[in-house]
Amino acid sequence: MPRRSAPLSSRALIAGACLLTLAVGVGSRPPIAAAAPQDSATVTLDDFTVTSQHGDVITIKHAVFEGANLSKQEIVKMLTPDTSPEDELALVRKLKAASISIPSIDIAK
Repeated sequence: MPRRSAPLSSRALIAGACLLTLAVGVGSRPPIAAAAPQDSATVTLDDFTVTSQHGDVITIKHAVFEGANLSKQEIVKMLTPDTSPEDELALVRKLKAASISIPSIDIAK
């Protein structure tokens, strides 16, 4: 089935909505110290840039995953468009974090 390219503004809204949903879902849980994973850490991404399969350049200037159970490499893999949908879904399902902060995402054609 051929894939259609959504307009840049639609992709930006979709990406923002997905990250907002992820952040709200993680932030809506009450903090329970005992539920935190044993191997949790703070993962920081600075000036993270990837190019989508359609040629759009996506830049996250700064992101902080506090209390994350994923490594920096796993988070980068989750955010990289070349990752297979199955691997990406597995990482999203595995992700646990006390808080996620991504103040802005720039998408340029």
